[in-house]
Amino acid sequence: KCNETAKSYCVNGGVCYYIEGINQLSCKCPNGFFGQRCLEKLPLRLYMPDPKQSVLWDTPGTGVSSSQWSTSPVCLFLL
Repeated sequence: KCNETAKSYCVNGGVCYYIEGINQLSCKCPNGFFGQRCLEKLPLRLYMPDPKQSVLWDTPGTGVSSSQWSTSPVCLFLL
């Protein structure tokens, strides 16, 4: 683990670790975030277990999810 002064190195709830031997800080990011300091947010994820049944999407880390029932193909454009 990082010392007290380096604990703020990780953001968005990431846990700071010090890697001995290479003298580098690293972060273990919470769900929904990634990157060296947990600055990057994972994009909206799309799950389609069976296209004839449903589409489920969620926003990681928010607990928000939604589903739609459809019998036709679904296309989503995410910007």
